[in-house]
Amino acid sequence: MRLAASVEGASERELDRLTEPGEDGVWSVRAHVHHAADVSVMGALRLRLMLAGVVLEYWEYEQAAFQRANRYERGVESSLALIAATVESACAILERLPADEWEVRRGLPDGRGFTAADWLGGAAAHLLEHAQVVERALRR
Repeated sequence: MRLAASVEGASERELDRLTEPGEDGVWSVRAHVHHAADVSVMGALRLRLMLAGVVLEYWEYEQAAFQRANRYERGVESSLALIAATVESACAILERLPADEWEVRRGLPDGRGFTAADWLGGAAAHLLEHAQVVERALRR
């Protein structure tokens, strides 16, 4: 996984290095890893609900409060393991998805829908974006 490779061998000081400003402010490298893990968990649940035909709701939350409540100052190892596990689990599910199910639009509360392909593209893009931010911060 690229995000794990991006922080491999990073010191505690490097993990606390601030990255460039984003839509929610300036985060440390460590915060990017934990955020990616949190979003991976929520995405894993969203995939399962979506495939089961549940109309999905998006939960709004304040990112700074989420970071404080979930103790983003902790080590990154468990978050990297969590990302790897959710990716592996999602792949196992999606590998078994019949071809005709990939483009089925599944519901959102506003009447729009998205497909398993949309979900996969969004999940992959999100992880890649955070890996690239981390790589720039660590100059890797």
